Amino acid sequence: MKRFFLKLLLISILSMLSAHSKADCEFFRFFKETYLWQLPRENIFFIKGVALEVFEYGRTIKVIEDLKGNFVGGSSIFVWGASGFDDLDCIISERSDNITLYQENDTLIMIIGEAGLNEECIETSSEYATMACSVSVLKLADGFVTGHISWWGQTMSWEEFQTLLTTSIQSVKAESKVYQQGGTIFFDNIGKKAVKLSFYDLFGKLVHETITISNNYRPALAGSIFICKININDEFQIIKYIAP
Repeated sequence: MKRFFLKLLLISILSMLSAHSKADCEFFRFFKETYLWQLPRENIFFIKGVALEVFEYGRTIKVIEDLKGNFVGGSSIFVWGASGFDDLDCIISERSDNITLYQENDTLIMIIGEAGLNEECIETSSEYATMACSVSVLKLADGFVTGHISWWGQTMSWEEFQTLLTTSIQSVKAESKVYQQGGTIFFDNIGKKAVKLSFYDLFGKLVHETITISNNYRPALAGSIFICKININDEFQIIKYIAP
């Protein structure tokens, strides 16, 4: 298991250092942050599945539980992950989960999205892929979840893991007091501290960023939906921003 974590960490570092990364990774997310970051997106799924046969850098997954409640892809899907030291740009640069390292019949906790179309890759539009610049796969065995849940590799009970995610969501909602009205984002900023707002498109690309000491901000964005990540006192809050 230690070798698995070391290899995953090395892949992650290579992903971040890649000079020609198509995902343009500016920071790396471990599972907890990935979960909170991707949760608002309707086309991102949180599932429990069983690892089946491997093909190239992906494998068939038998879906046994829809943990988010929005998955309609059927009980048997194909998910692409990273293959580690493969020469293909689309693998090493964009994704950090080597799902081929798991054993057949392992139970996996996965955050996945629809596979993107890239001429350098072999995915198709009917398949799925792990998240860019993120850890989005953990292993569940004997009632314990194992993997990079946060910055360091961790193991916790399934019940503790679910509590961690639920508590994190409740904490973000309770502390945020963030809302959008008429194209302006409002947030509590007691003490007029520096607040960093980062706006990403639905493909995860950073499109706008600013720092303000105000308690509201109206970005120069129009005609689309964005994910806004707000950093207040090193606490991250995430909302869906609908540009007017």
